[in-house]
Amino acid sequence: MKLKTIGVIAGIVLVFGLLAFGSLYALVTGIKGQRDCEWANIDNVEFYAHVNIPHIHDSNCNFDPQTNTKYAYFSVDKDKVDPEEYILVNKLEKVDPSSISTADFLDHNKDGLLAGDLYQKNCDEHESTAKVLFDKNSGGLWVTINYAE
Repeated sequence: MKLKTIGVIAGIVLVFGLLAFGSLYALVTGIKGQRDCEWANIDNVEFYAHVNIPHIHDSNCNFDPQTNTKYAYFSVDKDKVDPEEYILVNKLEKVDPSSISTADFLDHNKDGLLAGDLYQKNCDEHESTAKVLFDKNSGGLWVTINYAE
């Protein structure tokens, strides 16, 4: 009788474990496959660009289905996020503003972009490419993702 009870309990635990794993897998796959700017936008950007999107004031996003490209802009809340620490944690590298092509980024709040204290990161993973640009002075964070699939 004890052995049968242990077997039933083990079976129930196994079924719930598989359901939990399957649900988590479906969620992660859904976030990875998300292209538009509505559901899970920040998570999708973080997945492909390998940067943390911290506390923000506002954001803007556009997905171009013709080129399979997402353009996102985030206004980082510098009262809650230390720009120096953000640069270090996300492994951003200082870049000369004259080397930046503003056409690569969402046309939002770019007026002072070429005069900013800029840091960048490029990611080529998951057969997609991502460009990240952070303006330490304004707190502007631009991310462009070219999806492979």
